[in-house]
Amino acid sequence: MKKFYEISKTPLIVGIVAAVVFSIDSILKKYLWIEFDVDAHFVWITFLVWAVAFGMKNHERIRFLIGVVIGFLGAVFMIHFGGIFDASVLGIGIAMVIGVFIFSTVVMYFDHLKKFWMNSITGIFFGAPLTFSGLGVALAPMTFCDAGLMFAIMMTYAVFGCLCALACVYLMGKWNKPTETKKTA
Repeated sequence: MKKFYEISKTPLIVGIVAAVVFSIDSILKKYLWIEFDVDAHFVWITFLVWAVAFGMKNHERIRFLIGVVIGFLGAVFMIHFGGIFDASVLGIGIAMVIGVFIFSTVVMYFDHLKKFWMNSITGIFFGAPLTFSGLGVALAPMTFCDAGLMFAIMMTYAVFGCLCALACVYLMGKWNKPTETKKTA
């Protein structure tokens, strides 16, 4: 039984944290994200961020979140830059290709900004695809209101993911600490 208890600590912690975050998502879905016609759950964003942020230190998680913001802004830039002119080659928009080139090139320089908090390439290339995905509900940052809603959803669930990773690391560290035994003389 002791062996079962030892191997069950980590799965129980993960299960409890996952159940809590899913419950929070259900509440947010019911009261905040009511405009979607589909049964929209965004907890998948939390689970992805949780997996990515699990092995990170706290300052890296903060950099990751800043990277998600930069990725979102870059994706919005690429989407709107792609609409500057309609010329295309083989159905590929020339303006979009130029926008993707500019964004990707600039972002790769961020890796050299070691003393700044903008150098999470992982976060940046996490935020951009989230934006392009439409968050699974075909949401696009075409208006200021839609961009704000998309940003709010992305950041809410990205923060939840980082908090889940932090909670699991903290709780596993607390629970898995060896208990001190009294020395016998």
